[in-house]
Formats: sequence, structure tokens, C-alpha cells
Amino acid sequence: MPVAIMVLEFKGFTAMAEGLAKNTEAIGITSARVRAAGISIVNDVIQNASSESRPIRDKHIGGDTWVFEFPSLDDGLVFGCSILRLFAAMAVDHAVFFLKPCIALGWGDPKWTNDRPIDDLTIAAYTVADKGPPYSFFLIGDSIAMLKQFAWLKHGVAWVDAPVRIPVVGIDWQSSTPPAPSNLTTSQIWLPSLLLDSDVMFFESIEGTIAGLIREQEKVRSIYAFGGPAPLDVEPFREYVSHTIQMLKTRKDFRLTVLACLPLDERRYSFAWLELVRRLAILYPSRMALAVFTIPPGQARPMAYHVYDQNCVHIGLRSFVPHRGIHSMTNSMMVRNPKIARSFTTALLEDWKLVGPLDEKRYAEISSAFAGMSNQEKQELLRAVDHFHS
Repeated sequence: MPVAIMVLEFKGFTAMAEGLAKNTEAIGITSARVRAAGISIVNDVIQNASSESRPIRDKHIGGDTWVFEFPSLDDGLVFGCSILRLFAAMAVDHAVFFLKPCIALGWGDPKWTNDRPIDDLTIAAYTVADKGPPYSFFLIGDSIAMLKQFAWLKHGVAWVDAPVRIPVVGIDWQSSTPPAPSNLTTSQIWLPSLLLDSDVMFFESIEGTIAGLIREQEKVRSIYAFGGPAPLDVEPFREYVSHTIQMLKTRKDFRLTVLACLPLDERRYSFAWLELVRRLAILYPSRMALAVFTIPPGQARPMAYHVYDQNCVHIGLRSFVPHRGIHSMTNSMMVRNPKIARSFTTALLEDWKLVGPLDEKRYAEISSAFAGMSNQEKQELLRAVDHFHS
């Protein structure tokens, strides 16, 4: 089925990034960071232009090329004019001089393989956009014969020495005004902090997760921990709990701040965890600070995370474990980035202050939630807790 095919190319994108980043590594500006910032701006502009005419396909190919498909040539023309107007306004109003677009638009039946176009028309459009001057808009091939349908469109002269074997005509996009009123606006540019200098790791198993946690906490002096009870009857978690207790026993410079949430529909694990962490807080009051709150049955569980030395964040990813009937951490990710780590720390401390430290009154209130458990069941769980303090 024929569609309008557009290629959007940015002139000198790679060379520009290298030039802007030259000799600026000392303040964290690299060519990769500049390219990523440019891509972020382009994607925002594309989103803005899509309010006028939305593409049915949108593909970023390589570092400086975007390919779009539209159901009609009219949609492609409106979108192309909008894109160029927005980038021109950004250059004039916001000094974004380093993004210099060129557009080629055709009409045909594109063919793709492995997410890349392989048909002659799209390849010709890419060639024209790649070789054309900045802030240019070209129609190619059969789409030129359709120009007379659009009275609002002003077109220029043919590109007689175009680098392709099909006709190419320029569009005077600055003098062309689509019939529908435009809602396009340019606003202040807000770029996200690009995490190109972050070390991100993903652990695909609970064994890998626990090993990563232990390796990390051996190197640090402080940990801020938020999350639910660890299942003390599962070996990888038992190893982690034992290692943490050993850190509290032997490392006088080690500090642990815990905000524990206890889901009441997992009473056995929550009861055991409450008793374990409370004992640790009593034994090591100068090294461990503890706050605890409960989660009523049927409520969503917050995501667990640890912050190491306000430099690295470990985020636990849960799934339901059918044979144990609980939600448990099964894999995880770790991000080494001080800005992110500080944000997680701030969030934990705000919640910690809201909940308040676990004192005797608060402990009695929480313990009442386990009144329905039998003494025999509680004694069994307390013996499991005793094992870690022996």
C-alpha cells in the first residue's frame, strides 16, 4: 500500500558532536553526551510536530537519520513544514545552532528488513536528505506530480544536479501555510540529565543479585535500605542477612539505616523480619537506625532499594513465586550514579522521618497485627531468628 515516505537528516551531526566536545572532558562533556542531547531535542520536536500530522511509522536509524511514513502526502507535507519551522525557531530563539535538518519526501511502497529500509525510493530519499543543504525540504519521484493538489504549498525549482536518478523539487516551506491553524509552539528547552557516565548492571538471578549486594556492601561505610522482609528460609537471602550482621558486628565505621515495610498478608516472613531487625537495632544502636511500617493485605508493594555510600543504588525487581505464595526479589539492577543515589537517599529519609523510629510503643502496635498467629508458630520463627544471633 503506497504511503508518504520521509527521511529527516541532520547535517554534520557526528562532526558537530566531536567539535563541541573537544577539550571539554574535564567538565563531563563528551561527544556521546552532545549527541545524546541532540537526539533528546530532536525527539521532543518530533513529538511537537506530531500534533499537526502524526506519522504511522517513526524510526531512528543511526545517529542522525529519522525515517517516517504517513498515510497521505498531505500529512507528510504538513509534518515536514512543521519540523523545519520548529528547528528554525529553536535556532533563532534558543540558540540551538548545531541541529541543521534536511528533509526529503516521496510517495511509494517502502520495504524494510531488520528495521532498515531497502527499497529504491527510501534510499533515494536518504541520499537527497544527506546531500541537500540545511533547512531544505525536497519532494522526490512520483510525489512531484501530486503537488497541484495542494494550493497552500509553494514549491521552488528542480534540483537539476541532484545525486539521484529521479526528479527532485524543492519546497518553499517558509512561504507555505497549511490550511489548518497551527498549534505549534517552541518553549524553553529542558534536557534530562544524560546517564552516559553511569555504570548500570543487571542481575538476572537471585543468586547473582545477592552476590552483587554482598560485594557492594563490603566496600562501603553506609547503606540506606528500604524494602520488605527477606525470606529467611531461602539460602541466598540467609547468606545476605548473615553477611550484614557480620558487618554490624565487626565494622565500627559501618552505618545502616533501614526503613522496613511488613506486608500483613505474608505474616510469617513479616513477623520473623520484625524480630530480626529489631534485635539488631537494639544490639547496635549507634550503627543501625530502624523504622518499620505495615502494609495491609491486598495493598501494592513498594519497590525495594539499597543506597551505598550515596553513590550507587541497587533496585530489587520482584515477581510472584507460586510455590511459596509470596512476592520475592528474583532479579535486580544496580546504577552507579551519585545524583540518582542522593535522590533515593532523600526519598528514604523523608519517609523514615514520617514513619519514625521503632520504639516500644510502635513495636507493640505492630506486634498486635500478628496476634492471630499461634504461639507454636511464633516460637518456630523465633528459633530461626536466634540462628542468626548465635
